[in-house]
Amino acid sequence: YRNNEALSQSDLKKLIVGMDAFMDDREQKMTEPMLIGSVVDTILTGAEGDFEETFYLSNFPKPSDTICEILQEVLSRTADKSLPLEDNIEILGQVINEVGYQARWKPETRINDLLKHTGYYQSLQESIGKIVISEEQSQIINTLVESLRSSLVTESLFAREKYVNNPKWDIYYQLPIFWTMDGIPCKGLLDIVIVRKNDDGKVIDVIPFDLKIIMDKLLSFHNNVRLRRYDIQAAYYTDGLLLAENLPFEVTKENLRNFKFVVGSVANTGKVLICEASDDLLEVGRVGMPELIVEDRLIRQEILGYKNLLALYEYYQTQGWQEEKILYDNDNFLTLEWEKLYGNKV
Repeated sequence: YRNNEALSQSDLKKLIVGMDAFMDDREQKMTEPMLIGSVVDTILTGAEGDFEETFYLSNFPKPSDTICEILQEVLSRTADKSLPLEDNIEILGQVINEVGYQARWKPETRINDLLKHTGYYQSLQESIGKIVISEEQSQIINTLVESLRSSLVTESLFAREKYVNNPKWDIYYQLPIFWTMDGIPCKGLLDIVIVRKNDDGKVIDVIPFDLKIIMDKLLSFHNNVRLRRYDIQAAYYTDGLLLAENLPFEVTKENLRNFKFVVGSVANTGKVLICEASDDLLEVGRVGMPELIVEDRLIRQEILGYKNLLALYEYYQTQGWQEEKILYDNDNFLTLEWEKLYGNKV
């Protein structure tokens, strides 16, 4: 899936920011919320062995982000990755100076402070090629996994054994789908799809889910949807299922149910939530909303849906990815108002 160059919803959403954001191929730094969500997702919906192949569980507390950055940089610079931290004092001193760590301390004091974390450095050595999970993060992850597996609301989504040899129910985890829209190759990766069949084997329900872990309280998920444009993901995957080729089950407008999000919260540990995308939300994710002007004041800027973004992608493909659309179309001459910059050409 990842090697396929078709357009994913996460890449497509970068065009909301602009052409430069889409063209930026730098690897996104994994924040702690992203890490926790990725691990929970892998444990609950990944294949056997995925967790061990991707992650490494450290038995040592995770230091501050700055110290982690220093230790990771020392490891990357040393020729012999097996040498303990105390045998890389020269490199450690160089990195400390470059980062500017505790600049008012004496050099030996700074080095001794870093040497308190030899255990974590050993974890980095043992986890080369993997992502390190600290003890604290592991406790949070285990609590989230247990709550999702045990809650009456969600336990059936992760009880794989219930679907084995069950003629009326199938469940698919990490299901890749591929389709073409307006001549553009598209792709999606669905966390969970449940398929229900009647006695004759005809599909009567196709129910897609995506697992989300948030750091805030459960009811703040609505804000996350708007901030991260999960409406686009829901609409993109919904329409993708209807257009996808070579699926192991039949999908029609009649049997496809509204997209759902399974939400776990670090702030509300032990509680879970299922949110179903309404038809209206899916339509916003699909075609967006126009700007709202009341009494000559801009109340809401235009909100783009995935179809608008596909048209923008096609525009840049034709343009050759030379310059941001608003600059290119207006010869770099814009009107400045309080709410935004406007183009002048029609």
